[in-house]
Amino acid sequence: MLTQLRRDGLVVSKKSVEASRAAHGVGGGASPAPTAPRIDFAEACGRLGVTQSMGRVGSALDNACAESFFSTLQHELVSRRRWTTRDQARADITAWIDTWYNPKRLQSANNMTSPNDHELANAA
Repeated sequence: MLTQLRRDGLVVSKKSVEASRAAHGVGGGASPAPTAPRIDFAEACGRLGVTQSMGRVGSALDNACAESFFSTLQHELVSRRRWTTRDQARADITAWIDTWYNPKRLQSANNMTSPNDHELANAA
């Protein structure tokens, strides 16, 4: 049964690649056109109102806000403490986020407001 599902999935996948290639005027050949699936993905993102990532895999600039958060977490909390259990670490990290990072720490990406204030200002 599982083998049949995999085989069916491959057939559907192959047909959708072929349809995508045909829709974008990509002829036959041994290798699929790398741009056709990206065009489909871009069009789907556009229809859904999703902003696509602009960076490459592993680029620190791709998600600068997340990179900044984890760097700050590492520098201000994790590197300064040792925990004996995951539950202790989880509780301390949660407390750090809830009592310092979100309500008080000013973020340049948020026009020098805290994440909480930024969320409140943009909720309306």
